[in-house]
Amino acid sequence: MPIPTEIVGSLPRPQCIGAGLASNPAADGQYFAILDDNRPRQLPRLKSGPFQYKTHVYQNFKKSAPNAEGTRHAMKSAVIAPSMLYSLYPLNGSVEGYSKDQFVKGLVNECEKDIRGCFEAGAKRVSMDFTEGRLASKKDSRNPWTGTELLKTFVDLNNQVLDRFRQRKGSTLGSVPVLEVETADEVAGDIIEASKYIAKDQLGATDDYGFNPFSIDGKPKHGSPDFASGVAMQKIKARVDGASMASEKLSV
Repeated sequence: MPIPTEIVGSLPRPQCIGAGLASNPAADGQYFAILDDNRPRQLPRLKSGPFQYKTHVYQNFKKSAPNAEGTRHAMKSAVIAPSMLYSLYPLNGSVEGYSKDQFVKGLVNECEKDIRGCFEAGAKRVSMDFTEGRLASKKDSRNPWTGTELLKTFVDLNNQVLDRFRQRKGSTLGSVPVLEVETADEVAGDIIEASKYIAKDQLGATDDYGFNPFSIDGKPKHGSPDFASGVAMQKIKARVDGASMASEKLSV
């Protein structure tokens, strides 16, 4: 089977965490990240339980899967990691009538349901975004949670989900970071290098967290509202072509 990739970039991922939740979260949650140009990325705050998704990734995957029909490309999907959603619960507070232990149990259950739904919908690989792992070690004074030693908590939480898939072949993924506009040859080279350390039947090519080819965002450093979208489309083509090249060279 060819190395799977997401044909349409980040389309299968819910664009807004708050809009994807069944409950009605408050808008005044913790900051997930504060970017280098001081633009914040804020999370919603859980106000009540039980924790449930309103929109699952597998629902959107079903809509995007037809884009791969008639092609040689197998499709994968990325789901939001429970470690990201962990920060919906107040860092130093509580939710009335809904303990953090209850929240974590619901969180793990929903993530498992999402992953299983992706496999049932035809995904050949499913990955979890884990940018918060990098941010957890940043100790940004502007963003209190990054200094509370949550990295082990995040890893343990994600492992609770992965433990439910240990017997499933192909439930792990090696990812190709997206930092600048690569050539297809560079992407293929990265995948082939990764195959030295990760089984070929567990490899996949995906975008970095927050990658959105359909975003219209006037970025202060670039000026053009279409700058990010234009770059994203170039990256998608390089990733898809590179995955195809790597599949041929690895004879998969």
